[in-house]
Amino acid sequence: MVDVFSSALRDKKNSHLKNFYLIVPALTINYIEYFLGAKENIFKKKRNSASITDDGFAIGIAYILKVLNQIEVFESLHWWSGVRRKFIAEKEEAERECGKTKEGDSKLEQTLSLTIRRLEDEQKSFELLFLGVSSAQVFFKGTDEQENDDTDGLIPTNSS
Repeated sequence: MVDVFSSALRDKKNSHLKNFYLIVPALTINYIEYFLGAKENIFKKKRNSASITDDGFAIGIAYILKVLNQIEVFESLHWWSGVRRKFIAEKEEAERECGKTKEGDSKLEQTLSLTIRRLEDEQKSFELLFLGVSSAQVFFKGTDEQENDDTDGLIPTNSS
């Protein structure tokens, strides 16, 4: 499946895809926001537990990065580890603030508690998306004869 679309998507007429890997972080943020909103809507309408799964986005990202031979340059952004560090730092800051609150300030404690919960939900969603993309990349490993063929100049390199 990778071989079928590789030559077409790496063609010069699709040169706009040369830097596709750069929009993946924005796409993941948008996906997580949408996903959490949809999940929240389900829980508001139905109080019993529900489950949502959508591996299509993760598989799509992994597939396009593979077809465009941009997995390595995307990984050079260190997006997933950066997101993880951001959530850890924000959660620690919220926990510090929560520890500083006065005993009578229940509204601030409640706000900080909700903030910590939201951060944990977002972090968990990003972790699950990371695992989904990583797992999906396994599907596309293997015989890719075009991976080392950089004759069309559309495959980004570290020297560009």
